[in-house]
Amino acid sequence: MPEFMQVASGVHVGVSASSSENRWIDRHCFIEFVWGNTAAGKSGSTVAKIYRFLRDNNWVRVAYSPIFLADGDPFQGPPTNPRRIFDNSDGHIPGYAKCKVVLVDSWPRLFRDLVLGKIKDCVLFLDEISLLARNRDWKSQLNELIGRIGQWSARFNVKIFATEQRKRNFDVNLRAITFAVSHPLRGPGNVWITKYNREDEITLMPDAVDLENWPAEGGALNSRQAEREDSRFSDEAERLGLTWGRIWDYYNRGERPNYEVLTLSLDDVSAIMEGDDANQGMMDFFFSGEHPFLGKIVSEERFNVSEGFEIADYFLKREKWFLSSEQTRFLAFNLLTRWEQKRVREKQFETLLGFCANDHMRRFRRGLPPPPLQCTVPGCRLRVTRLARKVYTEEGKIEIREQELPKRYGLKRRRRSQ
Repeated sequence: MPEFMQVASGVHVGVSASSSENRWIDRHCFIEFVWGNTAAGKSGSTVAKIYRFLRDNNWVRVAYSPIFLADGDPFQGPPTNPRRIFDNSDGHIPGYAKCKVVLVDSWPRLFRDLVLGKIKDCVLFLDEISLLARNRDWKSQLNELIGRIGQWSARFNVKIFATEQRKRNFDVNLRAITFAVSHPLRGPGNVWITKYNREDEITLMPDAVDLENWPAEGGALNSRQAEREDSRFSDEAERLGLTWGRIWDYYNRGERPNYEVLTLSLDDVSAIMEGDDANQGMMDFFFSGEHPFLGKIVSEERFNVSEGFEIADYFLKREKWFLSSEQTRFLAFNLLTRWEQKRVREKQFETLLGFCANDHMRRFRRGLPPPPLQCTVPGCRLRVTRLARKVYTEEGKIEIREQELPKRYGLKRRRRSQ
């Protein structure tokens, strides 16, 4: 296989890191989407599908989830007591992949690593996916990012499970590559079942719906009309082999997806601004001159907000940090603040402070003028007798350091008249 067709780490596309043969292995890494009304059982049935996938695929190493998933095998019995997060790294659950569930604490970092191919052989659970990629926000960077992750899921062995209340509430580009669609079993009259018995078996109905295309005629339909118009159910029900009561014991039904951590953490800000051994930081990029504002840096000029936003936005896109405009603006302000501190600090080192006998202070911003040095406070006019320098320390503190007065500014003694 040519070098340009290989993954960055050297592993061939579609082949796990443990495989030494250059051949395609189908990992079934397509997007599986379950939709349904509130309390219809879409999250519970998707959790059951995740446990089944971990049982049937031993190549999975980690499952990223926005909600808690308990340790144990739901097909064999209740979760461990006391309940703890799923972690089969030691292989204590027979027949399951040696993997663990990770509650995501930084979605921006996870999405970036997924796009760059740093994370492979994993499961990604996106409960209530419209909270991340809404249909009406299809032009946003976050939608573009999740769309790329979906497009490259098979390339890096990333299995995606997603849920949503309406089929068309999430990003249109992501819908175009989603073909495994199902919904919980409905009751008589095609009405959603919202009250299940613990002994009822989890059953899903495949849905052969083209999620990409909207109704061709009649304009936009409301949600109920669209569901009736576009739902073409199959007669082949998918039975997951689990009861509702059993799967409810393995996750918390009242827990919301923790997408609040889409905000940048302090570690993320530090990684973006300072960089590391493998990646350039925004500050190094700023001083490298790889942008059209190098002249202002050389002349130590002040940047306006729009210029700072342009620099930050270009850097973040180049480094595959797909952030919101608010986050980009925050980092731009951080960049400009650091620049102003550096610019002012370097100028302040050249600024001297003079004090007269009455401790009045006079600033000398462009060096010392010709003698004599006099106080500028009205009514004083005494000579400056001592100098000091204002210094900004590395800890961000300001220190006043005394400095000797040059001899040419010293006080001369008057000669006695003979």
